[in-house]
Formats: sequence, C-alpha cells, structure tokens
Amino acid sequence: MTGGPVVKDFDAVAPERRQAKIAGKVLDCTFIPARVTLAIQRFSDDMAGKSGADAVERAAELIAKIGQRTDSELTVDWLLDNLDLLQLQELFAFILEPYKRRAEEGNAGAAQPAE
Repeated sequence: MTGGPVVKDFDAVAPERRQAKIAGKVLDCTFIPARVTLAIQRFSDDMAGKSGADAVERAAELIAKIGQRTDSELTVDWLLDNLDLLQLQELFAFILEPYKRRAEEGNAGAAQPAE
C-alpha cells in the first residue's frame, strides 16, 4: 500500500456538450441531475398505456426541470405556450438520446458471450 490518497476525477467523464435552441432560447441539456434522470425513468415506466395529454404534460415538466438550470423562464407554462407538440416531442427525444444510446450500448455488451 502506498498510503497516498486515491483521487478519481469525475469531471473528466463529463458528457459532451448538448444544447437545444427553442423559440429563441438556448436549453443546455448537457448535464441532467440524477433526480431528473430518475424522474424520466419513472415517466417511461408510468406512461405505458396513458393518454397523449398526460405524457405531453409530464414531458414538459421534466424538460422544465432541466431547462431552468439554464434559464429560469423555461417553465412548464412557457414550454406549453411557445412550442407546438411536435417541437416538444422532438426536444424530449433529443434530451433522451445519450441515455438511450448508453442503454443500447450496455445491452449490446451484455449480449456478447464471455470468452
């Protein structure tokens, strides 16, 4: 044992910068707090079989939680008043892209037989 401290720099594994332009504002969705990520997972689990209106409102709530880190005006009301449904859906899909990609990569790695 060397006796020195072990330091792991988790800032070095930060995700690539991702921003979305919406109705003249910029939403930085590079960093999504774990609390919001868990809420997104619950959203995905809960929305099976629910109406489109429920899903849209819940998605807007989650986008607002992410967006308010960048701009306090990015509220649920602002999103619902300034975006159409297609923009809202596309924005939510954009936010989820890195998580879906990571899940697919994880599933692909798990499907590989051990050598």
